[in-house]
Amino acid sequence: RSSRFWDQTPFVVQVVSGLVISEFGGYFSHRLFHIRSLPLWRFHAIHHSVSRLSWINSAHNHPIDMFKKAAVSILFLHIFGLGFEDIVFWYLACSNIVTLLSHCNIQTTCGVLNFVFNTPEMHRAHHNCRNGVKTSNFGEIFMFLDLAPSTFSRPYHR
Repeated sequence: RSSRFWDQTPFVVQVVSGLVISEFGGYFSHRLFHIRSLPLWRFHAIHHSVSRLSWINSAHNHPIDMFKKAAVSILFLHIFGLGFEDIVFWYLACSNIVTLLSHCNIQTTCGVLNFVFNTPEMHRAHHNCRNGVKTSNFGEIFMFLDLAPSTFSRPYHR
């Protein structure tokens, strides 16, 4: 381990800090891949091409889009000195679980959790098309970055 600060920090705090730090990479790269004027959208558009969310199409991605999601978030972990194997493992585990759950085609009412996590309700709003453009709820695991720049959209109910 390369950082004395993190060496003296409880493991649970390291994991939670890692998840929060990795969210910055995931959020900003996700927003970047939604800019239609950039060629990056073509890679991410494959994920949005499905007409109905389900856990199986959570993996309906272009390889470049999949690589981006992990690489940018893990880069942020390394920049902040949390690129340890065990922290990266917990980031990947939590990210994949949230991705599967957020794409589940289940009717949920998550209440206040919608302001904290990327729930199925919140991700349905992300996949809901407004004038052909997806403009909200870019959070990968958490929603706190969507609350700040006003990209937060209330859940879409069928």
